Amino acid sequence: MPNTFSDNLLTNLGKLTGTKPHIRVGGNTQDYALYNASLETAINGTFNLQRSADYPTTIFIGPSYFESYSTWPDTKFSHGFNLGLGGNNSVGWETLLDTIPLACKALSNGKLLWWEYG
Repeated sequence: MPNTFSDNLLTNLGKLTGTKPHIRVGGNTQDYALYNASLETAINGTFNLQRSADYPTTIFIGPSYFESYSTWPDTKFSHGFNLGLGGNNSVGWETLLDTIPLACKALSNGKLLWWEYG
């Protein structure tokens, strides 16, 4: 479901600056995200307070995670892939292989600003 409040905010900023702000998806948490094809929600995050109290450090993303790219019209995204786990264990590498086609499909309609790996 589109977040109309946020879209309105982005649209208003776009009117002031000439273009809607670009959205970076992933950030610090992209290095913890693993893909779960059977996850019924877009994301499931668990906090480990010994590692960080600021954001979840155990994260699973499901197929609907990629649907969020279609909720804000005229917005470009930078999608972050998981290098933290993707580069050093088989589950992380499998997540990378499974999510590349999903991200490509979700951003194929002119919504891609750039990719981020790491």
